[in-house]
Amino acid sequence: MAQSREIKRRIRSVESTKQITRAMKMVAAAKLRKAQAAMYAMRPYAERLNSSLRYLAVDLVGDEHPLFAVREVKRAATIIIAGDRGLCGGFNTNILRAAKAHFAEHPGMEHVLFTIGKRAATGLRKGPNKILKSYYEVFEHLSYVLSGEICDQLVDLYLHKDPDQRIDIAYVVYNQFVTVMTQKPTVRAILPIDFKALARQRREEIAAASGDTPRDIYEIEPDVALVLQRLISRSIATIVYHATLESYAAELGARMSAMDNATNNAEEMIERLTLEFNRARQSGITAELLDIVGGANALA
Repeated sequence: MAQSREIKRRIRSVESTKQITRAMKMVAAAKLRKAQAAMYAMRPYAERLNSSLRYLAVDLVGDEHPLFAVREVKRAATIIIAGDRGLCGGFNTNILRAAKAHFAEHPGMEHVLFTIGKRAATGLRKGPNKILKSYYEVFEHLSYVLSGEICDQLVDLYLHKDPDQRIDIAYVVYNQFVTVMTQKPTVRAILPIDFKALARQRREEIAAASGDTPRDIYEIEPDVALVLQRLISRSIATIVYHATLESYAAELGARMSAMDNATNNAEEMIERLTLEFNRARQSGITAELLDIVGGANALA
């Protein structure tokens, strides 16, 4: 009977765990819908911003702006986006592995880091690369302001006059949201701006437009180069903001999958424990019946 009580206690414990994992899955699903809506909502803004950037860069300025300059790379800045919490399968492990592989591909390069999410900071804190700034607990209230702050710092570092303080390239490392079940660790270069790609996109944009459609004409104040620099900074911030939204959606998808697997495992364990409980109870009843029969035979 003691064995039956122990099994029953374990069943109650697993049932409580199953309720928690099921609730966490539902919460993650609700948050994922909001994160996906934010991803879709920013697309018109991003496209209009990039269109303005292509117009200023290709039609008015050309490739002479410092943020288009490709230099010998000695120092790089990398934004690492992970999660604040666990219970999301291999999500954080995969992004840290991708970041370390990225560093290993450029062994002669000095790396400085911006980390978003506690797991990124704790996972890279003991490494050889210096963390310039870390951001925690930002995913529940994601805003464009955070990305703008980081990218303003990147642009300032890229344009810094001191070669020892200046960066020559910048990357963002994040988990791309593919499906709820699939997240893809991604490394993307964000500085310097690829002028050739802008020029190609501008040509395609003009070719796709109708011949009767007037081309955009802007009055720019106070200075074209300054406005272009701000547009580039906003464009980079948009890329980082989109990467942060994708990473958050990927984290929620990974947590949904992990909690669903945990719930299924809990149900299987409950079934197995229930079978063991029934066997133990049947064994106890059989033993008691044997004792009763044996006692009755002894009295006879």
